[in-house]
Amino acid sequence: MSESNRQERCLNCETNVGLARFCPECGQEQTEPVHSVRELLGHFFDDVLSLDSRVVRTLKALVTRPGFLTNEYIRGRQVSYVRPLRLYLAMSLLYFLLFAWFNDEGFVRNVRTTGSSAASDSTQVETPVVADDDSGVLEAIGKVPIVGSRLLERSRRLETMENDELSEVFNDAMSENLPKGVFLLVPAFALVLRGVYVRSKRRYAEHFVFALHVHAFAFLMFIPGIFVPDPVGMVLSLAIVVYVLVSMKRVYKQGFPKTFTKFVGLAVSYLLLLMLAFIGTALVSILTMSV
Repeated sequence: MSESNRQERCLNCETNVGLARFCPECGQEQTEPVHSVRELLGHFFDDVLSLDSRVVRTLKALVTRPGFLTNEYIRGRQVSYVRPLRLYLAMSLLYFLLFAWFNDEGFVRNVRTTGSSAASDSTQVETPVVADDDSGVLEAIGKVPIVGSRLLERSRRLETMENDELSEVFNDAMSENLPKGVFLLVPAFALVLRGVYVRSKRRYAEHFVFALHVHAFAFLMFIPGIFVPDPVGMVLSLAIVVYVLVSMKRVYKQGFPKTFTKFVGLAVSYLLLLMLAFIGTALVSILTMSV
């Protein structure tokens, strides 16, 4: 836009911009409201290339420089990289989508497995979820606070389902609920970090940013694990462990012995949280799956 035609007020928020090219209030470029096709295409490719460069820069830093993105974000250098929450959501969404598309077995191969039937044939369906003489188990289920009656109703309904049907329904429910359960682990992980580094006087938000970045890296490592053999998956899992340890040392800037001790405490706490999250997700899936 020429200076003679430049608007004195931002067309987006009405802020007085004078001769500035960009609005100081909302950041919109001061251009003609009606674009030519050439200008529209130019803006489109500018946006795409800007996004692409940030994504590439962010992923490169995420993989090759543990703790770097967290330090950069805390220092206020945020525009050049994808924001932590958006990065986490993108990586987790990509993983769960690919897992749903390419993993035919789902989260469980066979819901009903017992002794010889599991050893001889993984598709055996004769064994019920709750045996007929397990009245004590049913009675205990019925006494669970709040959800007991619903669980009892579900357990009786599941008895009538064949194994293939039960596995399919349960996997569908887990696919829907597990991303939510895993997301709840992130603030819980940050809370444990705050306890581990209680003397650092860091704000909870800083621990949360760290948690988002290490979980984003973990999901990025889980993605190739969908397509590669188990031994390679083990190597990727080990890479996650090393990555978290190195990130802790670089972000919290303590010596290796102290960092390693805190890492062990964090790992044990996280494994307990992971177990509780999986049990909780399985329980919610049982209560909400279509039967």
